[in-house]
Amino acid sequence: MIRSRLISAAIAHRMPVSMPSSTIAICRRCAMADTPLMVVVWSLVRTWGGRITSLLVFLVLTRYLAPADIGVAALVSSIVMVVAGLTDMGLAEYLIYKSDSERERNQIFWFQLLVSVLVMLLFELAVPAILRLSGYAEAAQVALMMGVMLPINALARVQDALQRKALQYKGMAIRSLLAVVIAGVVGCTMAVNGFGFWSIAVKHLLEVVIVVALLWGMSDWRPSWRFSWDGFADVFQYGRSMMVGRCVEVLTTYCDDLIVGFALGKVDLGFYAVGKKIYQLLVEMVMSAVSQASGPLFANAKAKGGDLPQTYLLALRSSSWVVLPFFAAVYAVADTVVPLLFGQIYANSVWIVRVYCLVGMLLPFWQFVWSILMAAANASAYMVFAMIRAGLTVSLLLLGSLFGLKGLVWSALLIAILLSICSLHIVKRKIRLRYGEQLGAMRASLNSLVFFGLLAWPIAVWTNGRVEQALSLLLAILFMGFVLWRFYIEFVVSARASR
Repeated sequence: MIRSRLISAAIAHRMPVSMPSSTIAICRRCAMADTPLMVVVWSLVRTWGGRITSLLVFLVLTRYLAPADIGVAALVSSIVMVVAGLTDMGLAEYLIYKSDSERERNQIFWFQLLVSVLVMLLFELAVPAILRLSGYAEAAQVALMMGVMLPINALARVQDALQRKALQYKGMAIRSLLAVVIAGVVGCTMAVNGFGFWSIAVKHLLEVVIVVALLWGMSDWRPSWRFSWDGFADVFQYGRSMMVGRCVEVLTTYCDDLIVGFALGKVDLGFYAVGKKIYQLLVEMVMSAVSQASGPLFANAKAKGGDLPQTYLLALRSSSWVVLPFFAAVYAVADTVVPLLFGQIYANSVWIVRVYCLVGMLLPFWQFVWSILMAAANASAYMVFAMIRAGLTVSLLLLGSLFGLKGLVWSALLIAILLSICSLHIVKRKIRLRYGEQLGAMRASLNSLVFFGLLAWPIAVWTNGRVEQALSLLLAILFMGFVLWRFYIEFVVSARASR
């Protein structure tokens, strides 16, 4: 049956016999990674465990850090991530979607490491000076330390690509959880002892170091000094379009923090960063597991002659079953939960969380477009879509910032609507799915969302104050339970029955 094809694709995704022995060893080290059930389980463990731990750490940090401290850390982190996009270039994706040999692994590893070191040197010279001229002297100090993350990240890209290609989610989950827990404990300890924004900076750096160290410990592959650069032109040709697309994508993701930080100040950026961080954690919990697996699964469906359009519809249907009601529930309880968890000082972030919940409801429409383009091995199309997204995002955010923080946040919703429309058209052209078929895949979840609204609206009108908050929280919990039960019946039971 169609509903079991995502899981069945995971079974079919075996390494070719001609693959290097290191890749085969990675797969065999965790035998459960070859079963569809364990792929899903470890993917969920990594996603939910890591993000719940991150959320708990963030709760502690917001209790001890002022909005200005969070704003400083958010500004520097955004700059580092944008610069890191220059060093990524997407070359490691070549090993997943195009070709994988020992020569190509070494070429990609050493080239990206060299570029990362050069970019780090430029970063250390230029960024602190720019921050000082902009009135962020404290951020300049943090930037000097966080620039070291650039070459450290480069050390892990090839090994990470090999693990993702082998669908070895157990190792990915273990290293992610350990890094988040250890770095989180250190960061919280520093925050409690009054280190301010340094606690967030050290947490970020330590998390990267731990992830890379564990990844090297789990991987059997090691780079070699002896290799040939023959054929690297093909790799670089593939990565050239990917590099532009990745840089544009990262800039698009973090340009809002940069605009708020430099145009509106670190206090507004602190409130905005908290609201956006809550949204990002929610997105990662409900979407990242599906998104990370969708690329290899779509590619596998195409390579094995499977039905890619139906696999896409299954991913769209299954994700919308969770995403739509989840964000609806968060929207209903945000005014109660956000001040309760993060402190009354961050009540000003509630409206930001609610606007981003509306953005989150549109995620299923455009979240899988990247994977569809990658499955088609169409790097130029990937770049075009990234540039379209960047043009919309930067222009509308700059326009919205003229009206203050509210204008910028509401422009994010407009961007999500336009991206959804664009994504519907791209999917129609690439895999021949009509608009009606794509929208029809979300019909059941949309009906559930309407049902939720019809229940919540009379209660909101009829009650006030604490009664409304308590009932909305109870309603959200009951409704999420209903959705999870329906999700279990709809997909898990159906998948078992189809075996």
